[in-house]
Amino acid sequence: MGLAVDEDDEEDNDQHQDGEDIPEVVADKNNHNSKGAGSDDEEDFSLKFPKEYHSKTLQNQKVVEQYVGHDGKIQRIYQNGKKEVIFNNGVKRESFPDGYTIVYFNNQDIKQTFPDGKVVYFFAEAQTT
Repeated sequence: MGLAVDEDDEEDNDQHQDGEDIPEVVADKNNHNSKGAGSDDEEDFSLKFPKEYHSKTLQNQKVVEQYVGHDGKIQRIYQNGKKEVIFNNGVKRESFPDGYTIVYFNNQDIKQTFPDGKVVYFFAEAQTT
């Protein structure tokens, strides 16, 4: 019996699987992602890795169910409710119960969708959001 996991065609790749520390914030080299001085209405679109999602706790790392599809797609559910899909091309998507989703693409771009609906897309080649 397979898992009931969102079959969204978005494909992702986590380039941080090698155990290297993930920075909490990745700076935009053009400084487009920082709030301007004295500007309270501008949103912060910097790439962030909130600890509640990216910490190396047992609940974030313990797989409770795994399914491998006939096409090579791997779907995992973790103890904390996180759903992970690794597509056969290596792209990886992680979805959390509160709506936070992060997608790691093969070109090292990263797309984050936060529970409030805000989307941050980090373009790796340009090092900007």
